[in-house]
Amino acid sequence: MKRLARNDDWLAFRLDDGVDFFPAVKAILVAEDVTTAVLVAAAGMMKDVTIGWNRGDQYLRRTVEEPLEILGLSGTVSRKPNGDPFFHAHGTFGDSLHRAWGGHLFRGTVKETCELVFALPQAMTFYRMPLAPDELPRFCPEGKERS
Repeated sequence: MKRLARNDDWLAFRLDDGVDFFPAVKAILVAEDVTTAVLVAAAGMMKDVTIGWNRGDQYLRRTVEEPLEILGLSGTVSRKPNGDPFFHAHGTFGDSLHRAWGGHLFRGTVKETCELVFALPQAMTFYRMPLAPDELPRFCPEGKERS
């Protein structure tokens, strides 16, 4: 069964039940040499999901252990100063009572399946770097000049 497809513009893959989401995605991004991408579609389920809401000085985190449907997942892949890919993701998840939970995604374990599709912009490079010595790294896109 094929679990990954790739061309110059798109990367699509499926993660299977029990997979730790972020390490698996990072391993694929490294193997495919992807450091600039936009997550455009996601479907499936996760459990043990940790999400956060940024107060400015810290994240207020919540972990939901029960299986949750992925209602929406978006994010970017950018290049860290050491060259590694950094996947910044936010998600909305639905529980068995049809309540929604959402925020910055810190972790999750795939339940059943997780299908992801990334667009690979060819005329741009996304970097993740601090703009000042005392700040957290930020999203810094660069594009080729239009003629």
